[in-house]
Formats: sequence, structure tokens, C-alpha cells
Amino acid sequence: MVPSFRWDDTCSPACSISPAFHFWSMSRFREAYEDARRLRQVVVTLFDAGFSRYVDAARLQYLVPWRKRLSLSLLAAAERERLERPTPVRVREAMEKLGPTFMKFGQMLSLRADLVGEKFAREFAKLQETAQPVPFADVIRVVQEELGKPLPRAFVRFERRPYAAASLAQVHRAELSGGRRIAVKVQRPGIRAVVEKDVHLMLLLAHLLERSSPALSRYRPVSLVKEFADWTLRELDFSVEAANIDRFRVNFSDEPEIRIPEVVWSHTTRRLLTMELISGERISAFFLKKRSKEFRLALAQIALRALLKMYFLDGFFQADPHPGNFVVLPGPKLAFLDLGMVGYLTAEHRAELIGCFLSYVNRDTESYTRHLLELAEKGASGDENGFRRDVQGILDRLMYKPVKQKRIAEAFYRVINLGAAKDIHFPTDLVLLARSLVTAEQVALRLAPDIDLDDVLKPFLNKVWESQLNPGKIVAGVRSNAFDYFYFLKTLPERTLGLMKKLESGEIGVKLNFDELRDLKEEFDRENDVRVIAIVAAALFVGAAVLLQIRADHVLWGFPIGHLALLSSLALFLWTAFLVMRRPRG
Repeated sequence: MVPSFRWDDTCSPACSISPAFHFWSMSRFREAYEDARRLRQVVVTLFDAGFSRYVDAARLQYLVPWRKRLSLSLLAAAERERLERPTPVRVREAMEKLGPTFMKFGQMLSLRADLVGEKFAREFAKLQETAQPVPFADVIRVVQEELGKPLPRAFVRFERRPYAAASLAQVHRAELSGGRRIAVKVQRPGIRAVVEKDVHLMLLLAHLLERSSPALSRYRPVSLVKEFADWTLRELDFSVEAANIDRFRVNFSDEPEIRIPEVVWSHTTRRLLTMELISGERISAFFLKKRSKEFRLALAQIALRALLKMYFLDGFFQADPHPGNFVVLPGPKLAFLDLGMVGYLTAEHRAELIGCFLSYVNRDTESYTRHLLELAEKGASGDENGFRRDVQGILDRLMYKPVKQKRIAEAFYRVINLGAAKDIHFPTDLVLLARSLVTAEQVALRLAPDIDLDDVLKPFLNKVWESQLNPGKIVAGVRSNAFDYFYFLKTLPERTLGLMKKLESGEIGVKLNFDELRDLKEEFDRENDVRVIAIVAAALFVGAAVLLQIRADHVLWGFPIGHLALLSSLALFLWTAFLVMRRPRG
């Protein structure tokens, strides 16, 4: 039995608690205090950035020191000028001040121009994850906790200086027995707890702002924070990223021009990701190098074909293919890195997308829009006709440009972003695809300015279309579902016989419950009676009001006619109500 603990000798017996409960309560108190302090920091940062009206709307102004509130009205001209800078810039700077969770949130919003608009998306794309390296002692501790053995026993060599450092993790180059060179991604100690606390505060603020600010509610802040929480918590589980990498390796196993790093599962956990180290030249640095026109064109085509395969054939794609995630290898070959953020497309979505892009290539705007709307969800105020008109305008401006100036990915991206303004919303994965596709097009154009996405897209779509009609694929699909078909055919006679027996026995049919019908009739009669009484009452009171205007010298049996009329009306009303109430039912 756990011994009791007293605060002091004067404490009453009710104060007697166990040490475990004491420490638990103090721990919870400390957590609540830290949450409140963090909330105040967030609110003050937003206030300083010039968003005091949103702080007031959320009724959180009491968290701002009174000196700051007082000084807001006494700002110098230079300070007022600072606050008058573009709103996207001020939001980005506030996110940078608030740390890694808010910076990650901004990076996610940079991919959701359909919700926040292109100005905010472009500004948020400037958020760069720069972080101080974790002390090497902490790295050693994480490795030992995850692998259950000292670092020297797990790795032959492990570089102290990180190869790259970000807000959630940092990467070290290392070596396994046998001389195999690897990259080890180590999660920052305690970062998950920090993210979870910040996400809870963000969700609180999102609820308050969505309820109190109509201007912000259309951005759906609550759903955005929930989506961000889902992404970030999955990103903090490195085993999920490892599974993504293996899936990409399987999908590109027959593509010699594409390299995907191999995961070392024996040294991979939720906080540790160990994979093959691919040495090459980042494509962001390759842009500046002088290489032959043929080499650059071949590299651009490889990148586009790989991404189109992800989109339209696999339905599983890298959601953030920025230049830093590509490595150029001799051949030319291309390696894909950082595969933590991915998107998924169902077979139905891929079929609609193929139809959509084939319509674009064939300059059929009606079919293009129809396929898009099949993928969308229309809100209560959805303006489908307005959406169609705007899409027509965008496509007309881009479809009929000279061939080398067409931007099929840009058209798709702009059309997807247009939807939210018309209360027409597309699935998140489709928005990610639009952003991914336009980024891939920009990378390809920087490699080979003369490349035309149509030249790559049209034959690829035709290939996809032909593959869907391939007899071998159809047979494979039939074989995959053969057991379901066989079971259905096998049980069909038994099910049919059972149905016939139920029909013969009268078990199937329309059953009428006359008691329920009688109750329904009585309810209808009662409501009708109430209406009759209301009409009679209204007529009698109106008539009585008129009769009361008759002069008092008009009398009958010694009583004023107006008063007699009022009494007669009241008696008639009561008699009518009595007859209605005593009338027999059904």
C-alpha cells in the first residue's frame, strides 16, 4: 500500500494524498501552466504582427499586456508603416517567430493555395527550416533508446556533424559493417511533445476564430489544423516514411533511370530512419551547371515521366517534389529523396484525371470541366455555372497560345485553386497533385526551357489508356475478383429459392399498421381542430373590437349593444371549443 503524504502538520485529513497523486497533480499543473504561457506567447506574437482585431474577436485580448494594448494607439509612424506591410508577409514572419510547428503549418499551407490563395501560398513557400543542430550527446541517446544498444555497436562509423538539420530531425552520414554507406535521420528529442502541445493550441485558436470571424471562417481553419496534425504526426513516425520509400522502390523496380534509396529496416524505428546514402548532385545546384542541351532535355523528360507514372498509373505520388528532393546521377539518372509527404489517388480519381487531361490535349473545355466537377464537392452556396465560366476563360487563354508557351500544369493548378472561391472543393490529394504537377513542370522548364509538357503528356496518356484496355490487365482484374464472382454464382440459386419462399409465405410485402394510421388520423384531426378554434377566436375578437365602437346610448334590455355583443362572442367561442373537444374521434 502506498503511504500517505501530508503537506504539513496543520493539514486536515482530507489533504492526505499519495506521493504518486501528488507528483501527477504537480505535473499536470506544470503542463497547464506551460500551455497557458505558450498560448500567451502565440497571442502576443499575433498582436505584435498587427492582428489585434482577430485577438479581440477571439476574446483573448486579456492575454496581451496592457502596455502593448495602450501603445498600439501611440505607435510611431514607422511602426504603423511596418504593420501596413502586406498581410501574407506579416503572417509568415509571425510563423517564423513561433517556431517549428507553426513553420511546418505554413509550409503545408503553401501547398493549399486553393484555400489560402496564391499570394499567401507564395509567401509561405519562403519558410525555410533552418535549425541549430542537436547536441551530439542527445543524438547518441536517441540512437541508443531506439536500437537498444550503444551507438558504436550499431554503426561502424557515425559522423558527429549533421549532414542536414531541420526543425523535426537531422541527418548524419554513417557506415555499417561491410563498408555500406548510409544516411541516418534522427528525430529531435522531445519534438513530438512540442508539436502535440502546439497543435492543441492551434486547434483552440482555430475554433475561436472560426466561430468569431466570418472573414476567416471561409478558410476552414479547424479542418486545416486537423489536416496539418494528421500530416505532421505521420511525418514524426519515421516507420511510415520508410514504408513509403519501399513502396516507391517496388513501383519503380522496372525503371532503370530512377533510383530510390533502400531502407535499412534493422536500424529503422519510429524516431530513427536509416537508408542507403545516394551521392549525387542536387538538381537545385545542377540548374547552374553548364551541361549539354541533350543531357538536360533527357533529364527533364525522365523527371516528368516518373511523376506522371506516380500520378496516373500508381496513384501514389511524392507530394512535394521541389528541386532539393531530386539528385542527378550519371546516365542520366534521377534519384528521389525525402518521401515523407505523399498523396494517394483512387482508381476512380485517376480515371477522371486521365479523361480531364485528354480533354485538355484535345481542346475540349466542356469535357475538361465535366471531369473536374466529378471530382469536386459542391458546398451549400456552390456556384457551378460561375465555375464553368471561369474555367472556360482560363483554358481559352492557355489552350490557344503558341505551342511552346502552353502550360498545362499551370492551367490545372489555377482551375483547382479557383474552386474554393465558388464554394466548390476538391479532395486534398487532388490539390497536392496539382501543386506537385506545377512544381514538376517548373523543374522541367528550368532544365530545358524549350520542353513542352504536351509532348510528354499526350503519348503517356495514350499509353495509360491503352494499358487500361490491355487484355492481359483485364484478365488479371477478372482473376483478382474471380473468387467473389464464383461465390456469388454459387449462392445465387440458394438466394433465389429463399426469396421465392418469402414471397409465397407473404413475408415480403408492404405491411400496414392500422393502429399507427388511426393515431395519425387522430393527430391530423386534432391539429385541424386547433386551426378551427384559432380562426373562430380571431373572427370573434375582431368582431367584438368593432362592436365596442358602437355608441353607448344604443342599448338593448338596458345594456349597451357593444357589451352584449362582446359577451355573446365570448359565449359562442367557448361553446365552439366545447363542441370541438367533445367531438368523437375516428
